Amino acid sequence: MAWRLAVLLLLSSLVALLFWFQHQLWLPTVNPPYDKLVHAVAYGSALLLAGWALRPTFWRCLVLALLGMAVGAGQEWHQAWLPGRVASVEDWLADVAGLLVGLLLCWLLSCWQRRRPTPPAAS
Repeated sequence: MAWRLAVLLLLSSLVALLFWFQHQLWLPTVNPPYDKLVHAVAYGSALLLAGWALRPTFWRCLVLALLGMAVGAGQEWHQAWLPGRVASVEDWLADVAGLLVGLLLCWLLSCWQRRRPTPPAAS
């Protein structure tokens, strides 16, 4: 159980770091169209990791995906106010695409876990 809390704490820290990194103009940028791939992979991986840590069910992963959409929208809104940064609906759509792939993988993982035989209890 402690490792699940550690994973969720790590993800929360990553979200905070994402907002902090937006202020750092010295960081290298990824050129289009690869920046969209980075968005999709980052958000999809985060959803899959969070879903796995919470014992994936479709509904838990769906709630996480909706939260991820809100975080992505919040990041794009935040970027609109930063000098040297550009807010983009396309970036948010890439976040959503990654979240949808993560949601599908999370659902498949939950199906696999339900079908897996449970080990016998130790006596």
